Order: sequence, then C-alpha cells, then structure tokens
Amino acid sequence: MKKLFTTLFAAVAIITSLPVQAQTTQTGYNLYGHVSNFDEKCGIYQFTSNGNTDMNLVINIGTKPGYGAVKVKDLYYVFNMESAGEYGPEYVMDIYDTENYELITRHKLSKDIVSEGSPITYDAKTDKVYSIYKVNDYYYQLCTLDLKRDKKTEIGSLTKNFLTLAFNDEGKLYGITDQGDLYIISTADAAIELVGNTKLTPMYQQAATFLPGDNKNMYWTATFQTENGGLYKVDVTNAACEKIKTFPEDHEFAFIWAGDKIIQADAPGKSTNISTKFENGSTAGKVLFTAPATTHSGGTLTGSLTYRVLVDGEEKANGSTNPGEDVQADVTTTQGMHSFTIVVSNDYGDGEKAGLTKQYIGKDTPKAVSNVKLERAANGTDLTLTWDGPTESVHNGYFNAEEVKYKVVQMPANKMIEANAVSPFTFNVASDKPELCFFDVIPYVDETTVGIPMSSNKLLIGKPFTVPYTENFDKNEEFLLFTIEHNGEGNGYWAWDYDYKWISIYSSTEKDDWIFTPFIAVEKGATYKLSFDVQTIGKEKFEVRLGNSPSSTAMTQELISDTELDTDGKFINKECEFTVEEGNIVFIGFHANTTNFEDAMKLYLDNIKVEKTGTTKIDAVGTSKEDENTPMYNLSGQKVDKNYKGIVIQKGRKFMNR
Repeated sequence: MKKLFTTLFAAVAIITSLPVQAQTTQTGYNLYGHVSNFDEKCGIYQFTSNGNTDMNLVINIGTKPGYGAVKVKDLYYVFNMESAGEYGPEYVMDIYDTENYELITRHKLSKDIVSEGSPITYDAKTDKVYSIYKVNDYYYQLCTLDLKRDKKTEIGSLTKNFLTLAFNDEGKLYGITDQGDLYIISTADAAIELVGNTKLTPMYQQAATFLPGDNKNMYWTATFQTENGGLYKVDVTNAACEKIKTFPEDHEFAFIWAGDKIIQADAPGKSTNISTKFENGSTAGKVLFTAPATTHSGGTLTGSLTYRVLVDGEEKANGSTNPGEDVQADVTTTQGMHSFTIVVSNDYGDGEKAGLTKQYIGKDTPKAVSNVKLERAANGTDLTLTWDGPTESVHNGYFNAEEVKYKVVQMPANKMIEANAVSPFTFNVASDKPELCFFDVIPYVDETTVGIPMSSNKLLIGKPFTVPYTENFDKNEEFLLFTIEHNGEGNGYWAWDYDYKWISIYSSTEKDDWIFTPFIAVEKGATYKLSFDVQTIGKEKFEVRLGNSPSSTAMTQELISDTELDTDGKFINKECEFTVEEGNIVFIGFHANTTNFEDAMKLYLDNIKVEKTGTTKIDAVGTSKEDENTPMYNLSGQKVDKNYKGIVIQKGRKFMNR
C-alpha cells in the first residue's frame, strides 16, 4: 500500500443516513470515512468509535481526494488535480450526493483554491468551509472556501504545518500539526493557542471529527511513516491521547464523520406505519407510528419503551409506549419542508431510527398561474389582464385554491397595482408618455406563502402618439417602443443599428418577422399618408398592414401589398394613404416575408412618418436622391455638401450618401 503524499484534512460531526453495523455489545458511534490509499478499494467505509476493528466498505468512489474533501450537509466535495498538461494543472471538484453517493457533477475549478496535503473542514454552526492553503513548505494560510464560486478568502497566515482540522459542536476549531501538537485556531484572525503535544508524530493524510454532544474528545484517524495507522481519542483540554484501535490494513482516511449511535442487539428495532396528520395547513398536528415489536437482532421485544420524535434532528415530542402499540404524538413545528424521525429506546439504549423525509407542513406554496394575457380594452385606454389560477401546490402539501389571492405588479417599474385581484382584471395605468410594460401575476396565501411571478406579454401604456407622427430611430429608447414578432424557424430578427440609426433585419434563411409601431391615435374618416424609407441588399420582400394591436393576427387592413425590391444598397421612399372606419388607436406593422432567401440578405427601414392629409395618392416609389440645391446635414446637425460620405438628413429624411 502506498501512502498519498502528505495529508489532507479533517471532517465534521454530521449525522448521515448510511447503514449502521448492529451486532455488537459495545457502545459508541458508527463512523464513516473516505479511504484514499487503496487502488481498487478506495471509497466510503464504515467503522466504529470503539475497539471493534471491522472495516466495512459502503461504496466505492472513483475519485481519489488528492487535494482534500469535505462534507457539507447533503453534498460531498472531493478535490483533485487531473494533469499538468500544456496549459498547466487542472483542478477538479467532484460533487456527490450523500444519500447514495452518486456523482452529481464534475466541476473544473477556475483556480487552485485548495492545495495538495492541506486539510479542509466544515463548521456546521456557521455553515462555513475552512481550509489551510499551503503556499510553500514554510508558509500557510487559513482560509474560507466558497465552493459555489470557486473562491478562497484568506483569514490569516500560519507557520505551523497542520495536518488535520475539526470543529466541535460549539464552533471551536482544533488542529494537529506534523509534530503532533494540538492547537486551538481562531477563525477570526488565524491566531493559534497551544493545548499540548499528543506524543505522536503523524505523516501523510489525517482526519478527525467530534461525536455529537461531545465537545471534549476529538476522534483522530492518525497515520504514520513506519507503523500502521489507527483511531485515537484526543482530549482537547490537555492533548492527552488514547489509542482505541489499530487499522489492520493501514487504512488512510482523507475525511471522517460521525453517524448514529451503535445499536445494541436487544435494543428496539424500527417503528412502522409512520405518518403525519396536520389538518387544514396547521403547523400543530400529530405524528403517528406503531412501536416496534422486535429487537434490533430480530427477537421478541418485551418490557416498557420510551420514544422521541425528532423534527429535523430536534426533539419535539417524547413519551412512553409498549411493543407493537400505536402511538399518536403531538408535535408543533414551523411551515416548510421537514424530516421526522422516530427513536424508540429501552434499557439497552436507542433502537433503530425510522421516519419520513421531505414532508411539507403548513399551507403549501401555490404553483404559478398560467395563460397570463394582457389586452387593451375596447375603449383603447384600459387594460385587461387574464390568467388561470393554480390547482396544485409546489410541494404537494396542503392546498386550498379558495385561499389563493393574486397580486398584480407593473413591470419593469415593480409597482404594485392590486394586492387582491381577480381574473379578468381591468384597470388603467396612467403615464405621461408612451412606455412599454408588462405585468406580473403573483399567487399567494399570505405574506410568507408566496408563489413565483408569471409575466404577461408586453403592451404600450400611457398616451398614444398623435399625428403627425415621425420616427427616425435616433435613440434606442425609441426603438424599444416597437413590438417585434418572430415567426417560423428563420434566424433573422429586427434590430436597431447604433452607428447608423436605422432598423434592419438580416437572415440567411426565410423571413417571417413583423415589427409594429407604437400606438398612434387616429380619427374616424380622416385620410392619412404613411411614408418610410426602405433599402435592401439583395432581393427582399415585405408588406405593410394596419391593425388595432401589435400582433400579426390583428393586422386586418392592407396598406402595401407584398412588394419585392432590390435597391442595390440605396434607400428609396415608399408611401401610401389610408383611412380608418373607427376613431381609435392603431398600430402599423412592417412584415419582412422573404422566401427566396438565396437571393436575399438584408432589409432596412427608416424615417417612418404618418401625416393627416385631405388628398388621396396612389402608392408610389421614389428615390432618395434630392435636388442638388437642397441643403443636407449630418447627424450632428452640421451642413454638408453632396461630396459628404455617410448618413445625411435632407428634407427631414435620413439616408446614406455614398
């Protein structure tokens, strides 16, 4: 067997659900740890805190913890360096679940937040991970690790080479050096206080932990250069060290933690028929179970029993019972997801644990609403919001649809419109200027039982634009008031050009893409002229239509039928006249619908104008060329001549002068 180079870390006392060994008359706890010095039998082992020398392989883990490991709640992190190739070493963090130790993900670290031979440990009291990072053979850093962000934060420097670390339940950090010295280490500034010497000289990987409720004795799996390693109990008040047992195969642990107490053969077996009864979303209820009728070893259980009901590890009820008797224990807890554990005991100690996990207590969170739709009411100003309420809860807990209320929040302003809305909800949102917004519908039962928001489609609110209406796309804010509808599988989208201040759509596939103006107020029976500049690279097809909402299905009035153009990279002017049957607000839709994409490339729009006129003109095509004597200006407002190259404005229209 080959020892890994130097040590890694210690562990922390965390109860797990791994199986326990039972056939023993000795007391103590089951311990679990990651053995790292075997080629084919590396993995999680179960052993005991007493003199029993049995070592039971629970599960193989393929990853060797060459750069440490740490267990944090229900996740187990294993660190290693894969290779030092052309671009330097690659550091890897494998993450396992702690229920069955299946690999969740393999994550490549962005930097070396851990180092070879440095210990790592977890403080359950503060929910923080600590490590000692080895800078060189003489300088070390006590650090915290943010495992979600690949971040290492230095607390302070150390000159001692610590081989193992462990926290007790009080949140005190202890460490043992390569000289066998036991220290208390400050997590505030890395200051160290010598407790004493263990009279051992450890080498290679070490691990340590505390048993639940015992803040005095640290259990240490020590390894040495010339003799087999073993389990030692270290008194952290004076460093007195007691050998508990030798590991016959010289098991070398990178991480250990405490599980359940060892169950005696004549202690009770498992309780059965476990259920909970918390009516109408109450957090006060009953835990029901049948006390065991057999011992842990399978014999007939006799005599009086006591029981404890734990919620998330905290005792919430206790009492007396008899073998095989049905029990109803009164329990009060908090709203949320909980685990319930039943422990039945007799004169031989605690029996086997049994229970339920992931039980939602209290009023459960409603699922999100569906089919949220925002429409403009018939009067053109009010908005109507509709949705379908949830019929289920998020965690399959207590749910009463009649108790669900709904908040309506205006976005992106994040402004509450109504806290007790009912679908359909009709309302008016005042605004001095047109702005695009949407609304979130949030289901909730009370202020602590709130579902996730579901957003509506976007609509313009505020006062509509009036005629004459002009849009030159000089600012992105103006473009954002337009509504885009992308259909089909094409890869083109309408976009605003920052440099040239126009909008365009490019696609190497078929186009089926609409862009709609903001709402424009028009008068019944009046005649209006629409004009705009259009440019193509390649042969492009488009149409223009009119409707009462910014969607293709609402575009009921044709303004310009399907038109195919090839302007050879020059803007031309298009215009048409129209009337409306009812005075209201309208939206003008420009539809890029090129199908012959092999001959097409890009379509541009600019200088959209709507004017009220008393004359009727036929749809006409004009060019962007103006009288040579007409003044031209650049985008900065400076007068330029015909030799100027770039975007110019002439007679209120914008085009590229080449």
